[in-house]
Amino acid sequence: MRRFIKIVFFVFPIFTLLVGCRNSATPETVEQITPTGFIYYIDKPVEQNHRIMRVDASRSPDSAEVVFTAGELAQIQEIDVFADGSKLIFSQIPSPSVNTGIFDRTTLSILDLTQPNPEPELILGGEVPNEFYNMPAVSPDGRYVFYTRLGPDREGLTGTGTFYGIERYDFETGEKLAVVPNSIWPQVSPDGTKLSFIILDVPTQQRGIGIVNIDASDPKLLIDIGRYFDIDSPIFSQDGQSLYMSIVEEQPQASLIERLLGIKVAYAHTEHNIPSTWWELPLDEAIAAVEARAETGEGERVDPQPINTSEVILINGRLHPEQPFMALSTTEGLKFLDIAEQTSIPDVPQAYRDYSQALTLGMLDWVDPQ
Repeated sequence: MRRFIKIVFFVFPIFTLLVGCRNSATPETVEQITPTGFIYYIDKPVEQNHRIMRVDASRSPDSAEVVFTAGELAQIQEIDVFADGSKLIFSQIPSPSVNTGIFDRTTLSILDLTQPNPEPELILGGEVPNEFYNMPAVSPDGRYVFYTRLGPDREGLTGTGTFYGIERYDFETGEKLAVVPNSIWPQVSPDGTKLSFIILDVPTQQRGIGIVNIDASDPKLLIDIGRYFDIDSPIFSQDGQSLYMSIVEEQPQASLIERLLGIKVAYAHTEHNIPSTWWELPLDEAIAAVEARAETGEGERVDPQPINTSEVILINGRLHPEQPFMALSTTEGLKFLDIAEQTSIPDVPQAYRDYSQALTLGMLDWVDPQ
């Protein structure tokens, strides 16, 4: 699951499977479908500079090309590609210099993907130490970018002097808007009207799920904080009617051998060390239940339902924009999942399809502009 390390956001970033045309005369399996479009991902090779990579999904992962290489000691955190494939926005810890410390800030920058060897254009951050911009998510029309920020509370919203949550930046006007405090993982709905997010209890890092209009109005808590041990990587379905998310229901327990030997195993909200499975939350039902409780004070929340997937230690996951396929960056490499094909045996989880065995993957995204 995606976590925090100290005060720097680390997000995982998401590959998604791009699907070719189906032959209506012959049913096709996942293996018969030819992926299309471009997959963008962060590569973090050992003892080498971080890179943003691009690969044609219809070809071998070995054909990937370098889009951007970070400077010495810089760390690329997360990426998001504009829907039309023209630009990519990324967060990074910049290289230290005479004016900056080591790992004391993060920035948001844009790459123009229509140009060869694009140079990054700084958008936000970098001016002061101890201010961190992470988890960019661009609206479908390309006007806004939502992101998480940890830094000074310039609008006095929290009463603590520190803001820790989601903001919105308007590319047209340059205006910034605080959307939700104490939150991470902004994800924009396909129609561009809603924003889902993970809400945090900051001291414990316990999580819940919320939704809000993109102008910061009408926030709703859909899954209570602490309802599950961990929640990660929420993703809107292609039609915007549901949210997929990775969930760990309960805190893992130490094995018998570990208990007998007195070994203490740490399962925290700060490491990628907990296997999780995928769940689906129907949004119309969940929102209606929240509104009914607000009016009457009665009723129960709608819970997400498991989609019977195998456990995997997740870095990031994304859906194809049109076809029911998910791509996942995991500690075992890049995998694909057909969310429309559930196993017919209740106790047998759906298997993932391996695409790449690379173990230095970070966050991913892909585009398939028509």
